[in-house]
Amino acid sequence: MAIIEKTSYGLELLAAELIIFGFYPKKSAWTLRLLPFSLVVLMLCGIIFSDRYEQVRMFFMLLLLIAVSAMGMKFAFETSALTIISGCASAVALQHIAHHTSYLFAIWCAVPWSAWLEMLAAALIIAAFRVFFGKRLREIAKFPQDNIRITVISASIVLICIGLTRITRLSDDYSSLLRICISIYSIISCVMALLMQYYLHELNRAETENAVFQRIRAEERKQYDISRDTSNELHIIYHDLKHKLRDAEKRLPDGELENIRTALNAYSAMYQTGLQSLDVVLNEKSLYARAKGITLTFMGDGRELDFVDEMDIYSMLGNLLDNAIAAVEKLGDSGEKLVSMIIERRGDMRVISITNFFDAALDFCDGLPKTTKLAEPGFHGYGLKSIRRIARKYGGELQISANDGIFRAAVYLIDEA
Repeated sequence: MAIIEKTSYGLELLAAELIIFGFYPKKSAWTLRLLPFSLVVLMLCGIIFSDRYEQVRMFFMLLLLIAVSAMGMKFAFETSALTIISGCASAVALQHIAHHTSYLFAIWCAVPWSAWLEMLAAALIIAAFRVFFGKRLREIAKFPQDNIRITVISASIVLICIGLTRITRLSDDYSSLLRICISIYSIISCVMALLMQYYLHELNRAETENAVFQRIRAEERKQYDISRDTSNELHIIYHDLKHKLRDAEKRLPDGELENIRTALNAYSAMYQTGLQSLDVVLNEKSLYARAKGITLTFMGDGRELDFVDEMDIYSMLGNLLDNAIAAVEKLGDSGEKLVSMIIERRGDMRVISITNFFDAALDFCDGLPKTTKLAEPGFHGYGLKSIRRIARKYGGELQISANDGIFRAAVYLIDEA
């Protein structure tokens, strides 16, 4: 019993840290790596929570204990030092919330406070944290963020949690009401600090995503300029060759003449929808699809999208067609290698539908299928996110459905002119 009372703080802290860092990549033999640090943490607990240490000295000893636990997490998990500091600070806050919650519960129910009661409260609070924030923790683990603002907030959490408790225990000469107020204040401070951490993580992720989108946009602009210039040059060459072929028809052998006509007919079959940006993306993707034995069909009038910025069209439809062609390409010889695209007008709304066959298990998150690409973890799914951002820019939305081997992406845009 005495051992539990002295080591409960360390056990609760380690449990909270394992919940937070459990989603991060683990190093080989991570449990053996973590074991010696955990033992040092528990030994420090036995020393710190003895009668020999006054509160001021205990404050610095607790900082040492937390530092040892942080070193253990760094030794066991694959992540940066700043992330370790942030996660351990969150664990300290959770333990502190559990401590004061157990104290308030003991007063409310008129039962003696004990380390067992605190550990029960810690187990419930850590489990609730895992249930409600597990998904977000998993995302943070996939996309770690080293941000000095988060580190500063994390350090503040540690100082608040440890310092406030130690200050209030410098004297035993204060009422139960004051103790209750201090416990409530401590819980609120820790909750607010955790929320601030969460907010900063979200802000940092949004800033990083925006930077990635801007970089992708710049690359797409370069590609669009190249594709547009190439398309214009091919168009000029096509008309020149038509005139030269007409003049040379009588001088060329029939076989050679037929080959030239076949090549020209292949170009004449390229798209002319009435909107240059749409022509560029359709012709670019159709040439690639044709090389892969995939048929790309189009129905509609490109002029229905004349209110959309040319780069938005190139980015949005380029990503959608790339995904569709990639999915069809995986079908092999037995699959139906067909991608169809339709543009419809419904009042002031335009609907762009791209349909293709697919043969893969898809998991959806936030209405979008999760990427199957393993490269560049953390930076995934930006193509569909970019499409949705563009759709919402025009008051619309992106809707994805996948049923009975048919994948359909529908983009809704509103012409507010």
